[in-house]
Amino acid sequence: MSLVCLTVCVTCNHSQTLEEQRAIRAGASLHEQAREAWPRHPGLEGAVLRRVQCMSACKRPCTAAMSGAGCFTLLFGDLQPSRATPDLLITFARYLQKQDDFLRRDERPPALLAGSLTRTERFKLLVLHCLSTGVQD
Repeated sequence: MSLVCLTVCVTCNHSQTLEEQRAIRAGASLHEQAREAWPRHPGLEGAVLRRVQCMSACKRPCTAAMSGAGCFTLLFGDLQPSRATPDLLITFARYLQKQDDFLRRDERPPALLAGSLTRTERFKLLVLHCLSTGVQD
C-alpha cells in the first residue's frame, strides 16, 4: 500500500456553551490523543497522522478520515475523543493491513460503526475508468 494517512479535523467541536467553545476543541483533542498514542501503537509504521483545519462535516463532529493513493477513503464522524481514539487507531491499523483496504462493517469497532459517514471509491480506479471511457463527470 502506498502512503496512507489518518487525517483528523482539529476545528471540530461539540460545544454547547460559550465556555466549551473557548476550551480545547474536540477535534484538536482527538488529534492530540492520537499523536500521543501513535508511537506505542503496533501496525502504524509508515503511515502518517495529519491534522486539517476543516473537513466540512460540521454537523457530525469530530471527524477523521483514512485515505491513501489508490485506496478507499473512509470518513468517520460523531467521534468522542476519549472513547474513540483507541478504536480509531486499531481500525486504522486494520485498514493498513488489508490488501484491498476495504473494511467491512463487522471489522469496525462500535465507536466507528455509528459514526461511519462515507466510503469513497479508490481515486486511481476512478481516474483510469474516466480516461478509458471518456466520462468526465
